Amino acid sequence: MFVPLAIMAIGMLVGILKFQRLGQAQRSVIILMGLALLVEVLSLTLSKKSFNTVFIFHVYAPIEYCLLAWVFVKTSFDRRGQKALYLSMAFIFLLAIANLLFWQSYNELNTNVIIVSSITLVVISVLSFFRILNKMVYTKIEKSSFFWINIGVLTYFSSSIVLFVFGDWLTQLDLEYSINVWLIHIFFNIIQYLCFNIALWMDPE
Repeated sequence: MFVPLAIMAIGMLVGILKFQRLGQAQRSVIILMGLALLVEVLSLTLSKKSFNTVFIFHVYAPIEYCLLAWVFVKTSFDRRGQKALYLSMAFIFLLAIANLLFWQSYNELNTNVIIVSSITLVVISVLSFFRILNKMVYTKIEKSSFFWINIGVLTYFSSSIVLFVFGDWLTQLDLEYSINVWLIHIFFNIIQYLCFNIALWMDPE
């Protein structure tokens, strides 16, 4: 748990020092890392006091989706694609509200919203890569901040789909499975934030 926190903190420090030289996509990533860091610290603090912290993710999940979708709006899609992304943001927020009211209460992890938003982000990420490859948008793709952001999104959220679809079933089988599921989740979370940190050192879009 402390490794992702350290990576987020390093990213925040880099972002603060370079903020004026960052592009809009990079600044969105900084905001996301700051929010994620706040959520993690708050979750750890409340869990030590025996509070159920899953209610936090009912708020965090749709905000996380919107911040990442905003990155794609600013870097990867034409006007039609941008309109579709704005509609998807509204849909995820409405889904989060409906999910809280009708399906998964505040003391249950909002896996419905997490799975839907993860699938959507994976689709958006794959489409972005196709656009980059088809139109030869970058001459040196590894130097692009968006490339690293996209790698982080694709890696983490593709793994999240599997973990949140099958995670509940696996955790019911055995405690060891439960531990391994969340260790895998932490591993891919580390990969995501490492990619985000690399993106902050690249030239802005």
